[in-house]
Amino acid sequence: EKIPYAIDRFTAEVERLYTVLDRRLSQHAYLAGEDYTIADIASFGWVKLWDRQGIDIERFPAIKRWLMAIKARPAVQRALAIGADGRKRGEQDG
Repeated sequence: EKIPYAIDRFTAEVERLYTVLDRRLSQHAYLAGEDYTIADIASFGWVKLWDRQGIDIERFPAIKRWLMAIKARPAVQRALAIGADGRKRGEQDG
C-alpha cells in the first residue's frame, strides 16, 4: 500500500541529502576533501542509484562530476562489472 505521507516525506529527505552532497562536492573533489576516502566508497553505492530515487541528476552538477570521477576508477569499474555479472546469473545483490 502506498502511503502518500511517507512517500512525500522520504522524497523530500532524498532531495535534501542530494542538496547537501552537491554543496559539499562543489567545494571539494571528494566528500572528505581532496582525496578519495571511505566516505566516497560508502556513499557511491547509494548515490549511483539516483535515477531509481527519482532524482534529476542534472540539478546536481557537482554530484554528477563526482559520480563520473568515481566510475572512472579502475577498481570501481571492476567491482561494478562483478555486480553486473552476478545479476546476469540471477544472483541477489547483497
